[in-house]
Amino acid sequence: MRSVRIWYEKLGKLQYISHLDMNRLMSKVVRRAGIPIWYTEGFNPHPYVNFLLPLPLFTQSKCEIMDIKITDDTTNGELKDKFNAFLPDGMRVTKVADPWGKPTEIAFSQYDIVIDPDGDHEDCFMKVSECLMGEELIIIKKQKQGKRKIDKEVNLIEEIHSFYVSMTQDNRVNIDIILPSGTVKTVNPRLLTDALLKSTGVEVRGVSIMRKRVMNANLEDFE
Repeated sequence: MRSVRIWYEKLGKLQYISHLDMNRLMSKVVRRAGIPIWYTEGFNPHPYVNFLLPLPLFTQSKCEIMDIKITDDTTNGELKDKFNAFLPDGMRVTKVADPWGKPTEIAFSQYDIVIDPDGDHEDCFMKVSECLMGEELIIIKKQKQGKRKIDKEVNLIEEIHSFYVSMTQDNRVNIDIILPSGTVKTVNPRLLTDALLKSTGVEVRGVSIMRKRVMNANLEDFE
């Protein structure tokens, strides 16, 4: 038995699939593709599939990561081909390798947030830039305190590692941003986007979010 790390894309309509549904989907793919996966022991055995960094709803990704364990000498290249033969449209395994870093080393994700303004694109660009360069972007989050849940103010500006705002060729606003993303702290990019649009009052035709890198605390690609 050996551990294998798999990188894959989750694009298009698959952004609407929840983490629970992803578990079910991957379990079906494993069975149909004949992946020699190791099953957990106990009363209810199930295929060992570990998603290292669950993706929030309404977010696409070019760098999802999961670990599996296999029970024979199938090569990494063969595993890649087996998965890609049965994955649905919008999913594609891009890399299969032996695990290197520990999942707890994941600290940041880099996203492209693309805003399609319903109005003056230059005004949208200025308002978004000014808001992100400001000192406060407050949201209220529910936090457990013993058996109760209390409201807590969170300043999202303080959670941002870095960002860069630019205009695309088709007059949309692109935010290239690095946010905490791991076992210690995670900021949902959709939460940030919703707060940003509410604060600026910008009207939009649509917003898309793409995770493009997963990094450790030193901003190195997680392997």
